[in-house]
Amino acid sequence: MLPHSVFLCRMLLIALALPASGFKVPIHRQITVQALAQASVKFNELATAEIINANECVDGGPVEAFTPAENNKPCIPNLISVDQQLGAPEDHFDDEQFLTGGARLRALKMQIELMVNEGKYVQARKLLGAATHTLQDFYSHSNWVELGKTDIFADIEDMRRLVTFQFTPEDEQLPASGPPKPLRLAAEDEDVCEFSWVEDRQGTTVQQRKVVSPSKLLPKARGYGHVLTSGMFFNVSKANPKVAKCNHGAIFDGIQKDDSGSDHGKVYHSVARALALKHTRLYIEDVLAKFRGNKKALLGLTTGIAVVSANTVNPTFVEVRAGEQYRFITPAEQRINWGYEGGLFQSGRVFTAGPEGVNANGLARTGLIPPPLRQHGVGALIGLIKAPASCFIELPKFDGDTGKPCPDQYVYIGLKPIVEMPISGTLFLQVNDGVLGNNAGEFITEFTLSKAAPKP
Repeated sequence: MLPHSVFLCRMLLIALALPASGFKVPIHRQITVQALAQASVKFNELATAEIINANECVDGGPVEAFTPAENNKPCIPNLISVDQQLGAPEDHFDDEQFLTGGARLRALKMQIELMVNEGKYVQARKLLGAATHTLQDFYSHSNWVELGKTDIFADIEDMRRLVTFQFTPEDEQLPASGPPKPLRLAAEDEDVCEFSWVEDRQGTTVQQRKVVSPSKLLPKARGYGHVLTSGMFFNVSKANPKVAKCNHGAIFDGIQKDDSGSDHGKVYHSVARALALKHTRLYIEDVLAKFRGNKKALLGLTTGIAVVSANTVNPTFVEVRAGEQYRFITPAEQRINWGYEGGLFQSGRVFTAGPEGVNANGLARTGLIPPPLRQHGVGALIGLIKAPASCFIELPKFDGDTGKPCPDQYVYIGLKPIVEMPISGTLFLQVNDGVLGNNAGEFITEFTLSKAAPKP
């Protein structure tokens, strides 16, 4: 059993980590979706969903760890990971980790190119999503915007020329007129936030220490200043306690601008968000530029393929709207096993089906446990749209009654080239079978939005 103090410390770290993960997850998502939508080459809905999930995995980590052999699988994000928050400051440009953060962006770009050239497109999209998260966090976690910068940091991938090996008292002075001093990185032992001296007395011993105002940047780190810093994200052991560094900011004050409600976000969030969007878009274009003229590579990177396992319900993470029409491309020659003559004993003749399904009305099994869409062939490719948890159907009012949750709905896909979504919600894919567990095989399909939903 953990000592009580250690347990409390860990729980406090978890509590503090929850609100402090770069731009809030919905904002990271919105920035990434906008940037991908503005790209010169269209990313389809599945590719977009994979990139967004990989972006969120930088904060939450994956639901399940991948072996090296499984890296070419999409990342499904967890809600939160303390290790991701506290143990990888370079992923978020925390703790003044500018050199390692920039090197990460540079390395990810090279790894994306390598994965695309090897045909590992899912892994390439995962790396692109991770890079967009780190890039966006620079504008949320550093004082770039507080320094009065109104455009992106073009040198973000290589800041070695900005390193400060030593600084002098003259560095504290700002020019009275003319251009500001050249930008440089804060030194490890350099004060960047305001502080005051206090004395601690123990008997005849007097020690001075600094009490830091964790969100109040010194003049050299704001406005007309020239020193680049970022907040310390609970990794206090990495900072000299005698040095006045700024906090990242979660429950307590800090310099993060994750949303418009934080101390610095009230003033700087909108600018940080706009710059993050612009730089994300340019980073994506840099990646795409490496494959100009290579149609196969561009198509592989921007087109997500759905692998529909016959024995489960498969998430796509694609949000659809009622009335939207999607174009599906599903090879007709594919086959899956949807059952056995011996039923649950999995013996005898194997029943197979293509994406359009087969007529199985004469089989007792399908009579006892019918498929979700009885009017269509068993084993067919179908969609399941799960209604949002916030959706309720109004009922006659009774005390304490909040209404009935909106029902989920199935939609037939098969070999149809165009499929219209009957309701709004999250799209899942599966085969049309009442018992999925004893099925085998998979369908491969790709889909993209063909026609937007009609305006209400």
